[in-house]
Amino acid sequence: FGISKTKLSPIAIDFGADSIKVMQISYGGATTQLVAAGTMVIPESSRGDTAARYAFAAEALREILAKQRFKGKRAMCAIPAYQTLLSALELPCGADENIDQQVNLHIQTVLEMDPSRMVVRNHHVGKVMRDGKAKQRVISLAAPRAAIMRYIEIATTLKLEVVGMHSEPMCLAKPFVELYNRREVDRGTRCFVDVG
Repeated sequence: FGISKTKLSPIAIDFGADSIKVMQISYGGATTQLVAAGTMVIPESSRGDTAARYAFAAEALREILAKQRFKGKRAMCAIPAYQTLLSALELPCGADENIDQQVNLHIQTVLEMDPSRMVVRNHHVGKVMRDGKAKQRVISLAAPRAAIMRYIEIATTLKLEVVGMHSEPMCLAKPFVELYNRREVDRGTRCFVDVG
């Protein structure tokens, strides 16, 4: 009856260290197609000045969206790696709330940052035995709350609906994890390396 299984991805926005990259794909069945893409290099003069960087990001995004044929208003954003803290921790096993508290304590004491000013996402990656005690392995990703809110403000000013905000490591790994999960064979452990 003409019902299409093709789906449209959110507009992917990468607020990178040296450029703003925007892309959208359509997918479904055996095909994936590029709907639109654009990029603008951040001038050297704006890279070290936070206010100038945000101003450039807003204008670049406006220009890219105006010139390309993006569809819809849903957007998924990538936080620049330089604004993301990544910690691999081994914590005593316990309730999930206890692990979150332990990560916050790590941010406060080891990284000397206020966890209430950060957006923190913890990913449990399994258990390990150390000195006869079970430990929970956790990868913690944290970014300044003010930076995230600034990127959301840039997007909403352009009438985009932000449906996700992710760190670069998660953005890089997720498509590959989904690809390998769809395959029936060769489900071994994978290591993804970003040579940036």
